[in-house]
Amino acid sequence: MRLQIIRAGIDYGDTNQHETNTNNNNNMSEVFKKIERDIENLFGAIENLQTTANGIRQDFKSALDKYNKYQQEKLLLNKTNTS
Repeated sequence: MRLQIIRAGIDYGDTNQHETNTNNNNNMSEVFKKIERDIENLFGAIENLQTTANGIRQDFKSALDKYNKYQQEKLLLNKTNTS
């Protein structure tokens, strides 16, 4: 990424100083726009991961509740059979 930013500011053509500055500004503007899009995409990916993590958490909680209920029923059944 750093190399892209550095290269974006370099003009390899033979131009006067005004044209070089204009090209550099346009190139840097494009680089910053791309960085901004990348950051937005990153935030979107983070939001998706949070949604997925919440779903996994709920699935685990549900499975744990079912397991605990099963263990309690099993314990009660064993007590009833031994009494």
